Amino acid sequence: MARIKRVIGISVIVPCYNEMVQLPKTIDLLTTFLEEHFVEFELIIVNDGSTDQTEKLMESISTIDNNRNALNYISYDINKGKGYAVRCGLYQAKYDLKMILDCDLSVEANNILKTLDMNKQNIACHRPFAVIGQRIQKIKQPKHRIFLGRCFRQLVKSFIGINFRDSQAPFKILYCVNQLCITELSINGFAYDVELIKMLKEKGIFIQLQKVDYFNDDNSKVTFLKTVRMGFDLIKISFMNFKKKN
Repeated sequence: MARIKRVIGISVIVPCYNEMVQLPKTIDLLTTFLEEHFVEFELIIVNDGSTDQTEKLMESISTIDNNRNALNYISYDINKGKGYAVRCGLYQAKYDLKMILDCDLSVEANNILKTLDMNKQNIACHRPFAVIGQRIQKIKQPKHRIFLGRCFRQLVKSFIGINFRDSQAPFKILYCVNQLCITELSINGFAYDVELIKMLKEKGIFIQLQKVDYFNDDNSKVTFLKTVRMGFDLIKISFMNFKKKN
């Protein structure tokens, strides 16, 4: 029995840094999924200044694989940060429905199907909404990552006033969010998620929470140093909020 494809177009944005080993598998999995379930789609890979052979890999894939006409990639030489890479992808995305995933696919793309089923009325009315994943851990995390996560959540609540249990989940959906809203974002690092949620709330865009299975990557690029930088980014977001109010 043939699978009925979704008629809505979708842009999938995947930021990556030194992912030449993981990237071919990720592209295969995502392209296969999108071809099965969507009539129109684009996969946007953003190479965030990788120092390995990621850029050459992307060039070779886009040259020799004519079946992936909807595979686009953005590349620049200097590592800017995940937030910067995501913004680049959002700027280029052409469809109203946008999904942001990590390159390791620790949250699988098929979660978007549940999102669409829950939002049939919103989509029919072209009503803007956003979906933020809430991770259900499928692999036990190291104690230090659990501790850092709790500290970060408390900082988000204290500095930004946002009480989200899991702002950093690598699964985010935007639908009909005005491109002008994206231009207001400025955080380049991992704390971009917090600024994104803050912007959505300020614009009055409906935010849903969706539980998603999370398969933790032991080689995660979120280090202690980057967690400290995320803390400084929160202070920056808080300061920007203070300037707006005054």
